[in-house]
Amino acid sequence: MREATREFWRGLVASPVATWFAIATSFFLFGLFGVSLLVSQLSFGLLERLREAARIEAFLSPDADPDLARGLAEELAGVGAVAYVSGEDALRELWREFPELRGVEAPLGGSLRITPTPSWRRAELLGLLAEKVSLLPGVEEVYWGEEFLRKAENFYKAGVFATAALFLLAFFGATFVIFHSVRLVVERRKEVVELALLLGASPARAKLPFALDGAFFGLVGGGLASGLVWGAARLLALLVGVEPVGLSWTLSALPAAGALLGLLGAWSALGEVK
Repeated sequence: MREATREFWRGLVASPVATWFAIATSFFLFGLFGVSLLVSQLSFGLLERLREAARIEAFLSPDADPDLARGLAEELAGVGAVAYVSGEDALRELWREFPELRGVEAPLGGSLRITPTPSWRRAELLGLLAEKVSLLPGVEEVYWGEEFLRKAENFYKAGVFATAALFLLAFFGATFVIFHSVRLVVERRKEVVELALLLGASPARAKLPFALDGAFFGLVGGGLASGLVWGAARLLALLVGVEPVGLSWTLSALPAAGALLGLLGAWSALGEVK
């Protein structure tokens, strides 16, 4: 193993351009994938916050019976709680949210504030529930922030697709670059491989130093990408106030995936060594 380690370092020193090109490319590809995954994690956290705050506001007509409308709303599937908000309470809430309007009298009608159950807080189900609420007697208008929530969900879905595409790019791109980098190292040290085989070394033992080269390329590139993602996570957390979900897993997975892909690319490049 000690001899394999020495040959591993000699291979890196013998081909500095290939070494740094493989590391830089791995860093770039895994960095793109990691940042995309980070954005998806942050958007998921923001989406969950929006869903937790999701409410359906059903505005009642002046002649509506609040108790009847509330009782019927509580029987609907997907409804967790229903609260009646009088016109006076609505006006006080308006003043709290917009202090500059304090003292302005506005005739506000009562409304039902409906909290959906957790499983009904997706935009599609909330839309169905809002349609049912709009059919209740005395309900004039229904509001639940449809456009904002749908846009947030679509943004999250787009982020997931982009992350999946970048994962494939990182997988094939890093494997391809490390494959050719290790192959170049092998070509430059071909006589060492042939000598080891002539002296009775097994093909696996002769390949080991170069497999370590590939793992090193991926590990360092993935480790640098992990540092980039950590810094981006701290910055984005300060800006949006949301901690990304699964950040520790991402930081650990990037260098580990880099090392595994490096081994894969290196072992493929060493297929000609018999």
